[in-house]
Amino acid sequence: MTSFNDFLHQRLAAAGFSTEDALACFLPLARQVAAAHRAGSVAPLNGVNLIFADDGRLWFEDAKLTKPTLNNAKVREIEEPASRAMQVVNQFQVSMNIDAGTENVVSLQLGRRGEAITQPVYLPGYVSWEHEIGHHDPLTDIYVLGLILASL
Repeated sequence: MTSFNDFLHQRLAAAGFSTEDALACFLPLARQVAAAHRAGSVAPLNGVNLIFADDGRLWFEDAKLTKPTLNNAKVREIEEPASRAMQVVNQFQVSMNIDAGTENVVSLQLGRRGEAITQPVYLPGYVSWEHEIGHHDPLTDIYVLGLILASL
């Protein structure tokens, strides 16, 4: 049994994954998550600490399944656009140092765990912003599965 992070680093160091390899290790995990959703549960996909690899197959312990935690009101509040007249699709913060001739551009679409969530943001570490506001449903599992597949 190997942790997902160790498995990923070992495979990337050894020439990575073919499309067939990626699907062969990912599909068992996707099937396990789908079975959890059919049973009314969510997978332990708040990060990948509970995802393991055996024989090139990703999985998690069924005992780690939980019931969904919903915070629909907060999700709607965060997803609600400030204006219905236009949609802002990206935001940046630019800091300039004229004396040094430098500028620093930071995407406001990137967040950090532990910070207040005021808009949908990307968070590193195989989590969704919904996890940070106490919302974990099948859709958040699907998002994290997408992050895992993209890594492969």
